[in-house]
Amino acid sequence: MHEYQLLVGGEVRGSSDGRRFARENPHNGVTFASYAAASDADVDHAVQSARQAFDDGWAAMGAKERSAVLLDCAQALDG
Repeated sequence: MHEYQLLVGGEVRGSSDGRRFARENPHNGVTFASYAAASDADVDHAVQSARQAFDDGWAAMGAKERSAVLLDCAQALDG
């Protein structure tokens, strides 16, 4: 079974309160994955981290830099 964590501010970690939830295959009822269940505090931290990343990164970049990042992302997705 796969166990997934939260990714917040570039850090992989479990939920601050340790809660998890599982997902089952609807065909056979077998649990195939477990996920960290984000608490209110985890969500607040994620929003703060995203705001900081935007303010200190994306918003601070010039148009050419943002364009280069988007092109790199498109190439990565295109394979």
